Amino acid sequence: MATVPAWLRALVATGLAAVLIASYVLALRLTMDETRLDATTTANDRDRLLAIIHGATLLVAAVAGFLAGRWAGRSGLAYALLLLAVMIVAMLVVQLGSFELACRGHNDLVRHWQC
Repeated sequence: MATVPAWLRALVATGLAAVLIASYVLALRLTMDETRLDATTTANDRDRLLAIIHGATLLVAAVAGFLAGRWAGRSGLAYALLLLAVMIVAMLVVQLGSFELACRGHNDLVRHWQC
């Protein structure tokens, strides 16, 4: 089996992480109206939707990382763990960052917060 150059492995991992983060933020933006609490949406509905988005994003990250690692050569678990760690940190940064901005007057960036 031919080895994949290190620069190409790094480019693939970086590209996958960028696509996954962008997809996560896009999913949050597209479902922002459904996560706003009003007469038709309860907190349970909102939490269920957000759990599905987060769970699906982490599942896709793990599978994509494993497949990319197998393509790069017998390191599927390493790539899966790498992308999972990157996505967990990115999710934390997006959620905490949007909360801090919401409490300073810039609400509804990726979800509606109540400060």
